[in-house]
Amino acid sequence: MCGLAGYIGISPPDESRISLTLAELKHRGPDDFGVLRNKISDGRSVVLLHTRLSILDISDRAAQPFCYRDSVLSFNGEIFNFRELRKNLTARGAQFRSDGDTEVLAQLLTTEGVRALDRCEGMWALAFFSGRDETLLLSRDRFGEKPLYLYRTANGLFFASEIKALSSLSGKKFSPNFKQLERYLVNGYKSLYKTRATFFQDVEELPAGYCLTVSQRGKIKMSPYWQPDFNQQDATITFEDAVKVTRDSLSRSVELRLRSDVPIAF
Repeated sequence: MCGLAGYIGISPPDESRISLTLAELKHRGPDDFGVLRNKISDGRSVVLLHTRLSILDISDRAAQPFCYRDSVLSFNGEIFNFRELRKNLTARGAQFRSDGDTEVLAQLLTTEGVRALDRCEGMWALAFFSGRDETLLLSRDRFGEKPLYLYRTANGLFFASEIKALSSLSGKKFSPNFKQLERYLVNGYKSLYKTRATFFQDVEELPAGYCLTVSQRGKIKMSPYWQPDFNQQDATITFEDAVKVTRDSLSRSVELRLRSDVPIAF
C-alpha cells in the first residue's frame, strides 16, 4: 500500500503540518515520499502528498506525485491490467518514461478523464489534478478496497488515506462520532456504510465506486462512476458452462494480481 493526502482551497497547510502528515503516513509507504504544491489562477492552492511502497517499477521514474504534461497524480493502489492498457495507449502513439502502472493511469486520466476508470481493473484511491482546467479529481475503486477520508471546511477540502493524517494536515483534532459508534454496537458491521459518516465527527469517507471533483472556484460534485448490475442473466447457460466461466475468470484475476517487480509474499 501507499499513502496519500492533500488539500485544495484558499488556506493551504504550512510546512510543519505537511512534514507531520508525511511522518504519519510513512508506515504505508516507507520507500519514498513526495510533495507537490500548485497555485491556481483563482487564488486557491493544491497540495498533494504521497508516501510510496514500491511494487511496480521501483525506480525514481515512477515516483509520486507523478507529473504528466500539465497534470499530477497521487495514487494508492494498483491497476492490475496496466500492461494491456499500456499496449492500447502505445498503439495510439503514446510514449512512456516508466514501466509501471502509475504513468499508465496518469496518461489515461489526462486523455480520457473519468471515463478511463471503466477500463481499469484494480484497487485505488487517487487524487488527480488537471492543470488544463484546474480541476481536482478524487476517486475510489469499485469496492472500496483503498480508503480515502474527507474533511470539508469553509476554506477548502482536505483528504487523506487515514484519519490521523487528515488530522495532522488540517490541524484539527476530531471528536468521536458516538452515533456511529452506537449504530455499530447495535447493528454490527453492515450498518457502517449506509452513509458517508465515520467514527469521527466532521470526517466523511468517499464512497466506493465514486468520484469527487473540485472545479473552479471550489465547486464540489460527487457522483458514482460505477454501480453493480444484477439484471444480466443468461437463462440458456448450463451449470457446467457457468463453472468453467467462473474458474477461468478467477484464474485470470489471480494471474493479473501476481504482477510485481518485487518478491511476492503469498
